[in-house]
Amino acid sequence: MTEGPPGGRSIDSLSKLIEARSRFAHGAQTDIFDDPHCLAIVRQGTAQQPGSVTLLANGEETQKAIPLGPDHAGQIYRDFLGHCQEEIAADEHGTLIARVNGGSVSVWVPSDAF
Repeated sequence: MTEGPPGGRSIDSLSKLIEARSRFAHGAQTDIFDDPHCLAIVRQGTAQQPGSVTLLANGEETQKAIPLGPDHAGQIYRDFLGHCQEEIAADEHGTLIARVNGGSVSVWVPSDAF
């Protein structure tokens, strides 16, 4: 975070988060609250629009297994915000092992949607 207006703070990635919501927040939403230090918001996408996996961490770097379904098997994902540089692939069952840096947010989207 950086200093913003007096008495407030701004979020460094706010413009990219707004763009991500516009481009990738499509389809059914599933919230995963299985860890008090990391939550996931999964948007399934539609036939015409890509979805996303958003991870937020308030503690250390962590990863989370996200079951996307067999239709996503082998699909490659990238962090739209650029906080994590690697590309990751969903396994043969469509489960994505996504990570997020400590105290950060990552928005994982299909790499062909960039």
